[in-house]
Amino acid sequence: MAANAELRARNYDEARKLYQRALPNAPDEASLEEIRGLITATYYGQGLHREGLDFICNLYRKRGPGDFRYLFAVQAHLRALRKKSPNDDPSEAESLAAELRDKCGRPDFS
Repeated sequence: MAANAELRARNYDEARKLYQRALPNAPDEASLEEIRGLITATYYGQGLHREGLDFICNLYRKRGPGDFRYLFAVQAHLRALRKKSPNDDPSEAESLAAELRDKCGRPDFS
């Protein structure tokens, strides 16, 4: 798959576009989830954590309240945001988590 080559080459924008184009052709739910995970990875690789969290928020809109399949991706983006802040200040990540927790209605944005 060309998208995987782009991801390995760290061409995250191009990889994301190719993965998004592949979504409608995924043969089953497992393949869809794998592609969605790779899309999330492109955001992470670029340091686009807010955008990655927004993407995950949109994925959760179709899920029930007990479905926490993206929990680890959420936590990875929030940890990365915290590490990017001066003096490892958690306030930006905490503020964003609270905003998304309300917007997405998901307790795993914490």
